[in-house]
Amino acid sequence: MDLNIAGLRSLVTAGANGIGLEIARAFLREGAQVHVCDVDRAALNALPASNPKLTCSYGDVANRADVSRVFEEALGVLGGLDVLVNNAGIAPVRLRVGRGADRMGVGAGRRRPDNPR
Repeated sequence: MDLNIAGLRSLVTAGANGIGLEIARAFLREGAQVHVCDVDRAALNALPASNPKLTCSYGDVANRADVSRVFEEALGVLGGLDVLVNNAGIAPVRLRVGRGADRMGVGAGRRRPDNPR
């Protein structure tokens, strides 16, 4: 597959495992430079062994200081930034699937009053 991203400097949030890691790997296969951030230190520590071209930083996207530091580190390593894949999400703990979705009017077939679909 040719995504036409060879040489692009990319940052993938929540990129140390799961979907984020697969995005990072796909970008690397296509020739992009990739830096990932994540809150999972153990997964981050394992990344250099899996692919030495993949660089990484610890960072929680819910923490402004971490976000600033991650961008500084990514820009320093990559020499700029062309692509941001915002894979990380932020949600209150009480809204985990199965707990709280009903209060939001989603799940169990319920619709929000302002969304008739």
